[in-house]
Amino acid sequence: MHTPPFYSLNTNLEAAETPTATAVTGLLRQLSELSIHLDGASDVTAFMTFLGQWASRRFNNIEIRGMEHIRANQSHLFISNHRDILMDAVLVNHALLSHQKGAARAVIGSNLMEETTMASLMSLAGCLVVPRGEMPLKQKFIQLKQLSQQIDQAQQSSHVWIAQREGRTKNGIDQTNPAILKMLSLAKPKHQPIHDYLTQKRLTPVAISYEWDPSDGHKAMENHCRVLAGEYGKVPRTDGIQHLIDSLEACSGKVVIEFGQPFKPSSKTEADQLHLQLDAFIRDKYQLFPSHQVAAMKCSGKDIPNTMQPTLDQFEQRASKLPLYVRKKLFELYSNSFYCYQGAF
Repeated sequence: MHTPPFYSLNTNLEAAETPTATAVTGLLRQLSELSIHLDGASDVTAFMTFLGQWASRRFNNIEIRGMEHIRANQSHLFISNHRDILMDAVLVNHALLSHQKGAARAVIGSNLMEETTMASLMSLAGCLVVPRGEMPLKQKFIQLKQLSQQIDQAQQSSHVWIAQREGRTKNGIDQTNPAILKMLSLAKPKHQPIHDYLTQKRLTPVAISYEWDPSDGHKAMENHCRVLAGEYGKVPRTDGIQHLIDSLEACSGKVVIEFGQPFKPSSKTEADQLHLQLDAFIRDKYQLFPSHQVAAMKCSGKDIPNTMQPTLDQFEQRASKLPLYVRKKLFELYSNSFYCYQGAF
């Protein structure tokens, strides 16, 4: 299935006309210029500091919690829910760097390296790459083991961030893929108990809560296409950079980032159930906003009180950028989070 014409995306930055698009164009140019002056280990810190400063100006408020659990002199392997291609890693790094805790290298999918501009930016950020796409099982296992070894090596000198699942959460419900945790243990020495190994890696949960999801328009469109035709036709080699641009343009509202204590499984059984502990942490710490409540009320046909009209107006403004028949999916995205995280009217 091909992406519908109304969702054709303009990736020509020179043609950008809106003020926000122009600002993003300027940002990408500055990043390109920045890369000329960077080298080696300083790349990650400089790149993430730059983007973190950008994000702090775009979001209304970034609240950071749980930094007392993070030690600057010890490497952490952060694992969080995954809502946005770029912003999740940027915000985790912004939290760390603003508290002098050091930068974290991000683990990203190989699909993001298909587009030249995106590949350059991700290389500049010192990203580690997880293989995506169809391939023989043996080949995939070898590549995943290599990635696990690279994460081990990276943790010798920095923190590492990885998402709880492959691909962003598209339906507003965060759930850990146990295969991610199994991949992390592939580099484990043969005779070391897995629970000791994971404790040693200081696997640290992070919950990221957005008042307004920077990728909500893309997700609403994708969900609509999947319902309509059972699949979503991405534009080859352009979706990554376009999502990056759209995320930067759409940054607004409040964000809460909460770090937990590192997991310390005491047995193989506990190690095998870490995905459940991570889901429980995110479920407990996820911050619901009025945007979630308004969406849930609208989807259930309830009257929205006058006190919440400003939030509804913001919703309508975001929805106005989408075709009429896609807007329902936008509200459902936030409504799902409301019910998943035990919201109540």
